[in-house]
Amino acid sequence: MELFLARQPIFDKELRVYAYELLYRNSEENRFSASNDGNASMEVMSSSLVAFGLDKVAGQRACFLNVDNQLLLESCHTLVPASRFILEILETVPRTEEVIEACTRLRKLGYKLALDDFDGNMLGDPLLKLADVIKVDFRATSRADRQRILKTTSKYPAVLLAEKVETQEEFHWARESGFEYFQGFFFARPSLMRCKDIPGFKLNYVRIIREVHEREIDIERLAVLVRREVSLLHRLLRYINSPLFSFRNRISSVQEALTLLGEKEIKRWVCLATLPSLASDKPAELVVNSMVRAKFAENLAIAAGMRSRSEELFVTGMLSHLDAMLDRPMPEILTEIPLPETIRNLLCSPDSAEGTQGHVFEMVLRHEAADWPALERICVHLGISPATIREAYQSSLQWAAEIYSATPA
Repeated sequence: MELFLARQPIFDKELRVYAYELLYRNSEENRFSASNDGNASMEVMSSSLVAFGLDKVAGQRACFLNVDNQLLLESCHTLVPASRFILEILETVPRTEEVIEACTRLRKLGYKLALDDFDGNMLGDPLLKLADVIKVDFRATSRADRQRILKTTSKYPAVLLAEKVETQEEFHWARESGFEYFQGFFFARPSLMRCKDIPGFKLNYVRIIREVHEREIDIERLAVLVRREVSLLHRLLRYINSPLFSFRNRISSVQEALTLLGEKEIKRWVCLATLPSLASDKPAELVVNSMVRAKFAENLAIAAGMRSRSEELFVTGMLSHLDAMLDRPMPEILTEIPLPETIRNLLCSPDSAEGTQGHVFEMVLRHEAADWPALERICVHLGISPATIREAYQSSLQWAAEIYSATPA
């Protein structure tokens, strides 16, 4: 499923971007089309924090987020970080005692509050004393209205933001009159952002892959992630209690199983256990081919005298179809997984990879494409005989068939 989000920049007096307002979108039309403000805001929160990633959406800048009555009273502070979000209270929110108490509580928790669509009829708003930003709609107010707003709000600590500014004259007037921030079509229209959503269970698998490639694997944290997926938990305990390990006592603890595996085997097991599920809606050949690539690359690395690098090449092969499995560009996926630079380069630019590792992985791909002249050239360069390649490939085919048949989804 494709997700959409729009952002519109907010500028300071020097026309530097101060923040972005995040806006709900559900199609390429780039217009608001939701029937419920609260649901729209929840979608924006989820998209910006999880699907797109806040750094991609706004960099290090703040985000303005519309909040309705329900979000304000119930769950704002549990969903978004105070350091990054300015809560924009919609003009439709009733100024009840309950709302004022909620805003007071949010301020104490470190949140900044903005009053949306402020006009000449809101000069007695009880939230004025709690607001950090007052947004004045230039399409809904006259110049006389704005002058009254400027005069009335000057006794409060809030700064004024001119929104829906559409002409240079309006911008100059607002800046000279005391407005601090500016937003509107004169500066920039909302820009549409889009990304492919990852279904829930796939997202958890990507998190697990990311976790095992951190500089140091946190066994306790990894165990928590594995326990969330019943199928993974089952696979792990079945694997650790198989004849492959022959432990005297049966292992029933996820954390103990991961500890016994050790870092190298954990990485290998995670790839083997998660890929079939990541590709559950794709041809099975994707998974099998990933396994063949992984084992083939590992075998060739050992044959080329690169045993110390064989594990990196194994991981490269296993993850080489991740873009097809998730329907997302490989560079985008790899921003979420802390892989070594060598693996990242091989996955993003396999055709231009350099060094011995690059040659080994290129050999895997040339063999797959039946590009025999190129394969022969690399063989000579690495000092590997054609017979060794045939043996390494047959071995990888047999290994992949055995593992895949023993790893049901």
